[in-house]
Amino acid sequence: MKKLFTLSLLLAFVMNSYAQRFSNNVVRNDNNWRQIGQVKANYGGDHDEIRVSAPFDDFRKIKFRVSSADVNMDRMRITYDNGGKQEVPLKMVIREGDESRNIDLKGGKRSIRKIEFWFDTKGRFSGKAKVTVYGRR
Repeated sequence: MKKLFTLSLLLAFVMNSYAQRFSNNVVRNDNNWRQIGQVKANYGGDHDEIRVSAPFDDFRKIKFRVSSADVNMDRMRITYDNGGKQEVPLKMVIREGDESRNIDLKGGKRSIRKIEFWFDTKGRFSGKAKVTVYGRR
């Protein structure tokens, strides 16, 4: 009985470690997109940023998903480690549960320092929108 309990405990530990290994900020079945960060959009005009740190800061493409409420996206600015900037005009409403198009980064695979957003939540009674950014190498 003690061996069975020990074996069950070991199996549970191995399964938990395996699940964590493959769920660590990776969107599975979606071409290896990795979560970079998340911000919340307020009701009025809002500006927020996500700081990206090494070693997981080099990507070729990014995209974002919106949850909790619709959001009016105005623009996005990507700042690279070398100081270069890429302005991405968006001017769109993204519905809760939808995502942006894939955004190619200028120059191919680039190390990102931060991503800034200018946006607001659509509709005061919907709550604050969560914007989750993903990158693909």
